[in-house]
Amino acid sequence: MRNVFGDSHRLIFFAILSFLFFLGLAPVVSVISFVAVILFWIKSKNWAESLRELKKNKTWWIFMAFYFFHILSLLWSENFKYAFFDLQVKLSYLLCPLVFAGLTFSGDEWKKIRRTFILGCALAAMICLCHSFWQFSIYGRKEFFFHDRFSFLMHPTYFMIYINLAMLFIFYELFWSRDAEGNWRKYYLAILFFLLMILFLLSARTALATALISFIIYVAILVRNKKFKQKEGLIVISFFGLAALFQVGVLAFYNRYDQVTNLIEHPDTKDENSASIRYHLWKIAAGLISEHPVAGVGIGDIKEELVKKYEANNYEYGIRNRISPHNQYLHTAVILGLAGVALLLLMFSTSLLLAWRNKDWIYGLFILIIALNAITESILERQAGILFFAFFNSLFASRLIGERKTEIL
Repeated sequence: MRNVFGDSHRLIFFAILSFLFFLGLAPVVSVISFVAVILFWIKSKNWAESLRELKKNKTWWIFMAFYFFHILSLLWSENFKYAFFDLQVKLSYLLCPLVFAGLTFSGDEWKKIRRTFILGCALAAMICLCHSFWQFSIYGRKEFFFHDRFSFLMHPTYFMIYINLAMLFIFYELFWSRDAEGNWRKYYLAILFFLLMILFLLSARTALATALISFIIYVAILVRNKKFKQKEGLIVISFFGLAALFQVGVLAFYNRYDQVTNLIEHPDTKDENSASIRYHLWKIAAGLISEHPVAGVGIGDIKEELVKKYEANNYEYGIRNRISPHNQYLHTAVILGLAGVALLLLMFSTSLLLAWRNKDWIYGLFILIIALNAITESILERQAGILFFAFFNSLFASRLIGERKTEIL
């Protein structure tokens, strides 16, 4: 936003930085910061600018339509108590496009946005590592260095998604914009390799594969655009070399891929692990979708309808935990049917097209990260995923939609 509203803009921007810093560090503080962004936005009367942008640019409508379709599903829901709770959780899908439609940021502000998010993720990772050493010193168990025992601040998959984006930001600072000079360049290099190690300790299979895919794609983009200096090839080689070493090292102590191998060999296994659970959940969710293919069961009834299916299939784990399908596409199809999935894919494809047309590669890779992780997590159903996606999707889009374009990432 051009500095039209003076102090109001500075307050909004400070609240945004606070949100980004605490997103992986202290989610409660991040939510409070997000509320502050909205309150400062209302006080600044920037909502008038947002409404004008919403009228002019239909892309924002597509982003908000996903939320409105959830509201519409109240018409065929019975459990209104859960429905209204879930609508509150998902309110960011509406608020983020509304707020960011009227905001733009200078190049220097974008630099602060990236740096703040990187530092927040790095500090959260350091706290998790220190916590693991402390737990290990007490109990002497190596499990505290891996997956959910390591990521005590939040679910490891979501933490890995945050780190994935933070590392792409570091690649951008180091090799594309080259704003990071002197000590900052050294700090970014140290943080990059530190976060690479943390990714392998977190060990969420889909998130790790997605991260490596995104890094390979972005390095290829950097090479194609001739962003590397001759000596910097060693950094990239070291990065992927250490990634291979970290993977070998982690597998020696903590191998979660055995679960997938065992599931392939014994698909009807009664063992409860993250792979076998998803296999059963997906089969049962698919059966429920086949009964309500067009518009789903509605936002309020997903828990009850899934439990009925778990009971019909004698799936004790699902009954006991009232668990979601752990796949965003199946989850959306259960709630909103194939029409809802089509709208979800339209939202993703609209963002990808916007990024592609403007050569905003980080934005495009951000959508790829969300879309791939959505295969094994209901990533847009939990606050950690909803806020992250809605906030960054709207933030990235705000610099590309309309007549307020700035330098692209």
